[in-house]
Amino acid sequence: MQTYNSFNEMAGTTGSPEGAGVDFQTLLERTGVSEMSAFNMSPVLIPLEQISGYKFSIGSKEGPKPHVHVNGPGNKNAKFWLDPLSVKDKGNMRVDELNAAMKLIEPNKETFIQQYQKYNFIPQKK
Repeated sequence: MQTYNSFNEMAGTTGSPEGAGVDFQTLLERTGVSEMSAFNMSPVLIPLEQISGYKFSIGSKEGPKPHVHVNGPGNKNAKFWLDPLSVKDKGNMRVDELNAAMKLIEPNKETFIQQYQKYNFIPQKK
């Protein structure tokens, strides 16, 4: 059985710009993997956006409360709750880096929440 490190690797989009941010349903269609098989995969980080040197990603199988992983310049990292927007784990970021990341998350917050819900199989609110 073939193993993969991420949904994007499974879909053959690793390292390609068009693979970044590919939605879950598209990945299932490209790979022929059933939703239940994907649910049983090991947790992976799914890249969402890269803005001003900060990379934002969400993890699969991480529970019902939406949060985003942030990797900043200089290999700095932190995690942020999305609703309400707040620091979950400051990691090795300084206060000014945390504030900069929060300012970048704010306009993308709803999109990040939707993607988190999709990858974590959480019903979306209507």
